[in-house]
Amino acid sequence: MPTDPINTEDASAAMAAAASASAVVVVIRRGGGGRRRRRQQQRKRHCRLPAPLLMLLLLALALARDFPTPFAAVDASEAEADADDDDDDDDPSSVENKCTLYLAPSSIPHAGLGTYTSIPLSPRQIVGPPEPLINVLDLPFHTSPEESNGALLADYDWAGVDYLAHLEARKVQAMIPGMGAAINSHPGLYNVAAGHPAVDSAGLSRYREEEDDDESNSFDPLEPGDPGVGAFTYYHSLRSLAARSLPAGAELFAHYSDPYFLDRTDDFGYIPLAQDFDDADRIVTKFDRYLSENEGTERELNEEQLKDLWEMTVRGSFDADVRTKRLREALPGTVRDARRAAAGTGTADLSLPSHVRGLEWLEKYGMCVDTVRPGPSAIRQAGRGGFAARPVAEGEIVLPLPLLHVNRTLLDMRALRPDPEFEGRLLKGKDVVGRQLLLNYCYGHKDSSVLLLPYSTGSANINHAPTGDGANVKLRWHVPTSTSTEGEEDDTDDEEEKGVGAFHHPEWLDLDASDIFTKMKTGLLMELVATRPIDEGEELLLDYGKDWSDAWNEHVRDWPSKGPHGYGNPEKNRPYGYPHELNEDKFSPVKTHAEQTEEDDDDGGDPYPPNVATACFYNAVDEGHPLSPNALRRRIPVDPSDPSRGIVTAIKIPWDGEGMGELSHPTLRPCSIVSREERVNDRDERNVGRRSVSFETTELVYTALMEPWEGDIPDDERHVVYDMPRDGIALVDRSYSSDQHLGGAFRQEIGVPDGVFPEAWKDLA
Repeated sequence: MPTDPINTEDASAAMAAAASASAVVVVIRRGGGGRRRRRQQQRKRHCRLPAPLLMLLLLALALARDFPTPFAAVDASEAEADADDDDDDDDPSSVENKCTLYLAPSSIPHAGLGTYTSIPLSPRQIVGPPEPLINVLDLPFHTSPEESNGALLADYDWAGVDYLAHLEARKVQAMIPGMGAAINSHPGLYNVAAGHPAVDSAGLSRYREEEDDDESNSFDPLEPGDPGVGAFTYYHSLRSLAARSLPAGAELFAHYSDPYFLDRTDDFGYIPLAQDFDDADRIVTKFDRYLSENEGTERELNEEQLKDLWEMTVRGSFDADVRTKRLREALPGTVRDARRAAAGTGTADLSLPSHVRGLEWLEKYGMCVDTVRPGPSAIRQAGRGGFAARPVAEGEIVLPLPLLHVNRTLLDMRALRPDPEFEGRLLKGKDVVGRQLLLNYCYGHKDSSVLLLPYSTGSANINHAPTGDGANVKLRWHVPTSTSTEGEEDDTDDEEEKGVGAFHHPEWLDLDASDIFTKMKTGLLMELVATRPIDEGEELLLDYGKDWSDAWNEHVRDWPSKGPHGYGNPEKNRPYGYPHELNEDKFSPVKTHAEQTEEDDDDGGDPYPPNVATACFYNAVDEGHPLSPNALRRRIPVDPSDPSRGIVTAIKIPWDGEGMGELSHPTLRPCSIVSREERVNDRDERNVGRRSVSFETTELVYTALMEPWEGDIPDDERHVVYDMPRDGIALVDRSYSSDQHLGGAFRQEIGVPDGVFPEAWKDLA
């Protein structure tokens, strides 16, 4: 570690200026009451065993001891390290007119539908088309626990912090209406990871861009800009990548995290976690090693003794608390299966033997879901659109659309104010002041409280046809085929005989809207069907209906008065800058705190627009990554101008690039840039013709003060990271300032026509 001192003036000034972040710490505690008593009872029971069995018990206990596992799952970092050794021969984009992704019954019993690859995949190979990400903001504060169907939506969202979206609001839940919702999870077979989304406005601006006399571009906040701003998600091109090598036909499994399963023990039971499968692999390997070493000797056991030994091995690693109940579920039930697992299958693979399907099975029971590719829409205000990945015949299904039913009121947004009694909590007002952006991606009808969110890959990119005859796709309810009988999900246990349509329940279409919201699982399926032949690369367009068209036309007409420049807008004429445009400029240095706050124009005083903040990628130290004892520490005042604010420990930490890989998710947190300097990199020599040329490169590196995120930095510490490159810093919108928060942004569900939308659901007529 370096011995140069911390610049206490810069660090203290930055700390004084940094906004105090509210910390919410969630602690999951595991119950362990009565564990000692149960262990004592187990020992007494073992002591009553006959002497021969007692010898087997001692062997079983020895077999359950820990030793290095040969079945360590390939995690994201290993996948990145192996990426250079793999070619791109199986890139889905190079497979012409072949479906590479299928929606089909999951190999996990009672898990509904799953997603499968029909081609082999290498580590870090792209899986399926890139997808958009839709942020749901402060949902726990806008709704009440008793409001219907909130739990179903929560089962399909992701933490905003994993997708660089968490700074948009106090609480951000990310909806990924494609593979992010259609992929299941198996803790021991995790094989797909998501990268980072791109963030931009697709060229739209809340203010009009004017040409100055000097031919430089500027924005006039007095002039209305694009009416489409804030009407679609700016988070897009989220790529899914294989976390390890996968065979053709493998079901794709995301990593839901251990808390997801721990919190749902009452619903799912004691599902083994990744560590449980690792422990089980160690046990079966040691068991198999002992048997192999004694085969053909006088110590070789007969079949009955082998059975007893394995049963005792299982019991010996089980003491009835939550952690080991999951381990017992991970262990094979028979000696034969234990030896199969040790021979190379592994206990996780053995627990789900049908997670790799044949292509014939996928074609028979599945439906293709890689038929839509995203791209810039030809419709100016639409942002991005969906394009046919291959030719589609008239009447052919473009996409199956599994649906998540949502109560319309769940997407209402109310005025929020801080709770004076509980820091970090927000209180809602009575009046509805807006709608969640997710509404624009839902199907619905003006006379119904039922909204339907499709979550098929590419479905969120299908735009409205600007003219009545411009649509080339339409919506219909699922039409049964010979391999998919509707509504049989609960009538048969034979997963092999289920097609996608078996998970559609047409009887729900006759229920009242209130009854639909009592269904705490998905069970509806629509289809997007071509109304005429569609060429490869042609934009797919759907008629959103008259109600949507009328609402959009009214919005465009009223935009000059209701937008951010509108006469009644309290922030009218306030400067705004798009962070993504600033981030694209990699040559201009990031401004320091002093440069943004200096009042003397000669010395700086050039702040970013008021909506723009600096953020840094930094994973705070924890038990798994302890801080080096050689880290430079110094006690400094929180605010030199106010001694009453106390003293804290400033810790100077070198940048190590942790978490910057595409498959990893570092914490993007607010930070203050304390200083920057030019660093000279190592000298390099290259041959130019017959001469050897020596040169050196330089780069700007930064020192930044990190703000805590959810309490990951103690209150009495300040983490100052130095040697941070430009890629470790991002310019972001401050919370509640992006276009998604504009009060006048367009909100309207996609209309389902009469004759298709169920009459029984029209509870608002």
